[in-house]
Amino acid sequence: MIKLLHYIYDHYFSKRAVPYWIVLLIDIIGVMCATFLAAYLENNVVWLLEHLWPVLWGALIIVIVFLLSFRIFHTYSGVVRFSSFVDLKNVAAATALSSVTVYLISLIFKSANVTEICMPDVYGVCIIFVISTMLMWLLRVGVKIEYENIRKSAGTKKVFIYGVKTGAVALAK
Repeated sequence: MIKLLHYIYDHYFSKRAVPYWIVLLIDIIGVMCATFLAAYLENNVVWLLEHLWPVLWGALIIVIVFLLSFRIFHTYSGVVRFSSFVDLKNVAAATALSSVTVYLISLIFKSANVTEICMPDVYGVCIIFVISTMLMWLLRVGVKIEYENIRKSAGTKKVFIYGVKTGAVALAK
């Protein structure tokens, strides 16, 4: 089992980028965790267990909205070598758009008196936004740091590159 995990780790981190489906799957898991945490913080454990299926249906709708937003902003592509502040900005924009959309959907559901699906209120949407954004940022920064640690060899010398134009940026990359 350890050899298999080591093989998978070496295989995916030796490439130029983590496969998009892995990043997308981890992002979806993060959104699901944020959704259930928001439901727990809005109410309590007893309420969450009593309303598990409506919360699960709401979480499914939330994940679909987030997936569409991830698709629009391409938050899942090129997460190792090409990760930068632009990627973090795209993640924040995608989660912000998703959160606003989820809140609008929850308003529609509440005005239509839909009780079979539990959607978060403003407080819950804010929790989902903050937690999912932070988890996605941590994932990207962590993967980038791990990639750089793996790619660094023992004989590598550190250099200082001075410049702001395209030549210095290309050399740094």
